[in-house]
Amino acid sequence: VRYRHLVPRYEDWEQIARSGRLPAAVPQRPGELISDFYAYNAWGHVDFAETVPFTRSLVPSNYALPVLRRVQGPGAPPSQPQNLAQHWVDDLALECTARVIQPRGELTMMLVRGGVQHLCRFDLATGLVRLSMRDRSGQAVPFRGDDGKTHEVATGSTSLRRAGTYHLRLANCDHEMVLWVDGRVVAFDGPTTYDSDDLIAPWYSPDDPGDLAPAGFAIRQGQVELSRVRIYRDKYYVAASDDVPPSERLSAFDTPNDNNDYTQRIALPDRPYLSEPAALREVFSHPELWEVSGVFAPGNRRHVSFELRDDEYFPLGDNSPQSADGRFWPNHHFVERDLLLGKALLIYWPHTWNRPVPFWPNVWRMGLIR
Repeated sequence: VRYRHLVPRYEDWEQIARSGRLPAAVPQRPGELISDFYAYNAWGHVDFAETVPFTRSLVPSNYALPVLRRVQGPGAPPSQPQNLAQHWVDDLALECTARVIQPRGELTMMLVRGGVQHLCRFDLATGLVRLSMRDRSGQAVPFRGDDGKTHEVATGSTSLRRAGTYHLRLANCDHEMVLWVDGRVVAFDGPTTYDSDDLIAPWYSPDDPGDLAPAGFAIRQGQVELSRVRIYRDKYYVAASDDVPPSERLSAFDTPNDNNDYTQRIALPDRPYLSEPAALREVFSHPELWEVSGVFAPGNRRHVSFELRDDEYFPLGDNSPQSADGRFWPNHHFVERDLLLGKALLIYWPHTWNRPVPFWPNVWRMGLIR
């Protein structure tokens, strides 16, 4: 089973609003690369002449803050282009609840990055688990530890050796594979870190969807029921600073200029340059454009550097396209150690936006930050 990343487009949402159904051709789409899209940022313009009266806003089905009402429904304008996803995120995690019915055979979890398959294989009879990697040609890719020694397979022991229900999460982030079983990190007999370029390009072939289907499961000679399957992406920190003009800070690329440190250029055969951010969607969903567009070329990727000294800390917001964090502070980009007064310990006020009751606390998400 492979996950294909299908994201509704603006036109799809218009049809959903009119008919309640997706266009019939959506299942035939090839999918697209997972990107740094934040639903929180996907707002149209706010028309203050159409704001909801305060008394009416208290009705659960109509609730919206009077000055922050989203423009929605048929005919609503699309989100501003700078609020759309603009960067490919290749660090992913795969999570599921696995109910082992027959504790025999093998369960495999897989993540793909740059065409390399990152594999996690559980022996359901013994509880042993093996991590490995193989490149697009099927050759093994070794793990490498801090001591420089390499290993093709890392082996660990888990409780998946009897019938029962287990919570599994496999992450491939920051050049390291990490596995959790029932909330605990699994220890392995060797390193699970590896070498690769910091900036890699996505990969696809007609025989293997590669990064268009970047996660999957397989079960062999056993019986396992999978539920609550989720895929997470890592945060993508946009390379920008106060040296970049404000008009370019949220744009992944712009019309050609001499500053390749901060802009991405898209060149297509029939269109010398696509200067609107929405055009990235076209590239993300068409593998034949990945190379010719130049989006993933090494010289066309953003880099920005900040120099820190001892006891200086660089703050980054979790909504990188919109966060006015240390990247944009005009005088210095850091916080001094003596200004760090506490530590976040508890998630205490997650809530729904409007249903079933406005700001109803989400008790299940409250708890300690781990």
